[in-house]
Amino acid sequence: MIQTILGSNGPIGHELALELYRKYTHNIRLVSRHPIRINSDDELVTADMTSYLEKGRPTINSCKFFLTQLLDTLNE
Repeated sequence: MIQTILGSNGPIGHELALELYRKYTHNIRLVSRHPIRINSDDELVTADMTSYLEKGRPTINSCKFFLTQLLDTLNE
């Protein structure tokens, strides 16, 4: 089962990707506006997390997903 990290370019997302890879699974999907591969097997998905419609698309077929960045747009 794939683990998806939304907002993967930040420090929390980076450390989470490393830890998931080391201890749990190599099936990791990294989602960001400009995703950067952290582990050799990572799947990269480009999405803008400030867009409501794009939030759901990257989580398809994920058994778990992690939102690692607070969005200022929630208060707008």
